[in-house]
Amino acid sequence: MVETSFPILEVQSPDGKTFATELAKDRIMVGRFRPFNYMGLEPDTPPLVTRKAHCALVHEATAWYVAR
Repeated sequence: MVETSFPILEVQSPDGKTFATELAKDRIMVGRFRPFNYMGLEPDTPPLVTRKAHCALVHEATAWYVAR
């Protein structure tokens, strides 16, 4: 495992596949397509993520929030 000073978010897809990503920015855009977002949730079949930019993970002080 790689040592990092950033928090790690682990994501599990409906089919059980997992991936992890560093939360290295104060605002992480999450959406269906990687070219438009820091975290792309594709392939997304059937479409479960509703928009190109679905939500954002926002870091403020010592906490993380999910924002639209």
